[in-house]
Amino acid sequence: MTCGASLTETLSPTVDYLITNTPDSGTAKNKKAIELGIKRITEAQFNEMIGRIT
Repeated sequence: MTCGASLTETLSPTVDYLITNTPDSGTAKNKKAIELGIKRITEAQFNEMIGRIT
């Protein structure tokens, strides 16, 4: 994938970001990201990070 990104179904300590459009929801994946210290960002924030205009 471009920008050095790779997609994964599961969270682990090697993951840098969880892309979610509901970063403040109480989903299991969001809770796991908090537990592991993974930054949660929206798709719009990700696109801004990589310079993609939406």
